[in-house]
Amino acid sequence: MKLTTIRTLMDALEGNWDELIISHNKDKYFWECLIPYSFNKENIDLLRDKVYENDPNLSFNIQPYSNNCKANLTLENKNLNIVIDMNISVFWTKRGITLTIVDLNIINNKELALSKYKKYYKNFLCTLESYARHINVDVIRFNIRPYLNPVVKNEFIIPIEMDDDELKEIVQMVDNYGEINSIFKWIILLSLKYHKFYDVFDGSEYYKTEIYKKADNYLLKDKDIPIYGRERKRQKLYKNSFELIMNDRYLYKVFNENSKNRIIYKRLSAFM
Repeated sequence: MKLTTIRTLMDALEGNWDELIISHNKDKYFWECLIPYSFNKENIDLLRDKVYENDPNLSFNIQPYSNNCKANLTLENKNLNIVIDMNISVFWTKRGITLTIVDLNIINNKELALSKYKKYYKNFLCTLESYARHINVDVIRFNIRPYLNPVVKNEFIIPIEMDDDELKEIVQMVDNYGEINSIFKWIILLSLKYHKFYDVFDGSEYYKTEIYKKADNYLLKDKDIPIYGRERKRQKLYKNSFELIMNDRYLYKVFNENSKNRIIYKRLSAFM
C-alpha cells in the first residue's frame, strides 16, 4: 500500500499511525485508553485537592476498583454534620469518555438553613465538574433517581423543577435533606445548564423518550392547577412504562462535542 493511500485512510478514519500498523488486543486497548482518566494516584490527588478547595474540613476516603475505572467516595464534615457519599466511574459511551456520578447523597439533618444547604450542594457539584474538565473527559453525567414525594403519597416521582416556596413545602415534610436528595441535584444541575438526557439522546439509554418529553411538558401547561395536581396527572403518563419508573435518569453536560473518542469507541465496539 502506498504511503499516500495510508495517509488518506488515516484522515478518513481520524486515526493514528499505531492504530493502522500495530495489531492491538482490542479488549486490552479498550481499557488502556481509559488509564489517563481513571482513578490513578495522580487523578485521586487532583480530586482530593479540589474537594479540599471547596471544603477543607472534609475527610476524604476513596476506594477504586474495576481497573481503577470505578470508585466509592465518602466524605465527611463533622463540624457541619454533613456526610457525602457516591459511586463515581469513568467509562466509554457513544459520546466518548464519560464521567458518571451515581447515588450522590449529601446528607444533613437540616442543621444548615435551606439556602446554605443549596449553596453547599451547588459548590460541591461544581467541584466535581471542575475535576471532570481537568482530566479532559468528554461528558459528565449525574444519575437522578426517583424519590418518594411526601405530598403525592406513596408514588415514586421523578423530580420536577420547583421554585423555593415549593421546595420549602417539601422540605418541611421530611426529617432530613437526604430524603429528597434527587430534587436538589435536579434543580441545581439544571441551573448549571445541564441537559435532560433526551436533549442529547443518542438512542442508547432509553427507548421511550417521547413519553418523558410529554410528561415533563405537561408541567408547563395548566398553570391554574397546583403543581402537585399536575404532578399526580403526570404520573398517569408513566404507568405503562416499567423502565420509566424503575430506571435512573441522567443529566448531562457535554464538554467535547467533536471528540475523536466517539469514533474510537465505534471502531472498538465493532471488533469486540
